[in-house]
Amino acid sequence: MELTKQLLDFRATYLKAIAKAWNDEEFRKELCLPGNALSVLDKYFGYKCPWNIQFSIKDLGEGPFYNEARGVYMTDSLSFDKFVVSVPEKPAIPNPAEALSHYYFDNSWILESITDDVNHSNLSLQQVFDTLCASGHKDHPESAFIFPSMKDGLIPEASYDLGNSNTHFVEFGGVMAAAVALAWSNTKFSNSLIEETISHSSTNTIGHATKLLKDWLDYDYPWDVDLIVKKDKLAKYARTFDAALTLRSGEQLRGTVAYLLDESTFKLSARDLSASRDKLLFVLDEQISPKDIESISVSESTITIDKWVWCVESEGNYQQVQKTPLGIILSFPEAPDDKASQPVALTRYNNDGPGFPFTC
Repeated sequence: MELTKQLLDFRATYLKAIAKAWNDEEFRKELCLPGNALSVLDKYFGYKCPWNIQFSIKDLGEGPFYNEARGVYMTDSLSFDKFVVSVPEKPAIPNPAEALSHYYFDNSWILESITDDVNHSNLSLQQVFDTLCASGHKDHPESAFIFPSMKDGLIPEASYDLGNSNTHFVEFGGVMAAAVALAWSNTKFSNSLIEETISHSSTNTIGHATKLLKDWLDYDYPWDVDLIVKKDKLAKYARTFDAALTLRSGEQLRGTVAYLLDESTFKLSARDLSASRDKLLFVLDEQISPKDIESISVSESTITIDKWVWCVESEGNYQQVQKTPLGIILSFPEAPDDKASQPVALTRYNNDGPGFPFTC
């Protein structure tokens, strides 16, 4: 129920933005800056997105567009809107199944709540937004005279399914876990599914990832939104535990330290790990640079917790960041030429069907 309400709140606010952008060119430009949509929804409508997502609206004139004769928005399946999801690399540990179960626990892969444990902003997907290209084309008007005209006050193609099925999102998370498990054990599948970078030179076509999920896992992808799967290079599988730290300045404090888990560290105890700096990622609570630490000590009763963390490396130091967000890319819908038709067109865009969970 909560997810359904969140989806409806998102849709309603997004429709406010589209309606305003249809008649306010400066607002439209601001709304459609790469990765800028959520800040605009907050700035103008007070909308606080509850999900860990990067949301961008593309305004490239490639649709979807409104057919006034038929009273519908015309789209090509998978052509316009996109989900960009990230999957982790297989950690070099003896039992990767544990790592997969932990990743699945932390990730539904779509529409996850923002967590408060990391006070860092999401990483920008601007490069993804800038380089992703979608194919689209204008509607052919052959059928324009077959259907009643909107000017007759008729809506011939009724659709009132808003695409808010919670089941679809839960199933998608399950199939992504299965896809990661398969990618970790099958190089052919991994190389086909996961795109190292997303660029105009990509050989993967629209619908490529969804076809792989069908061919390999017999999963029927439920949305008319293209799926892009990329490697989550920021995700690290780490052993974390509470420790006492003495800094080179003489200051003493406690914090949760994170050590990268691999073949060389997996069997080491917390005490053994604390004597080394080679695999120290960061102190979760304080963001202290390893070079500033004089010593790390732990008690005999220290309990270790293996978990996924997200961090970036700069000059040998790691900094914790917010978990890699889901990317949602929607293409700006064109308004009808007749302003009097805008109210009906807006609702038709909203009611496009279950294939578009956020609107077509």
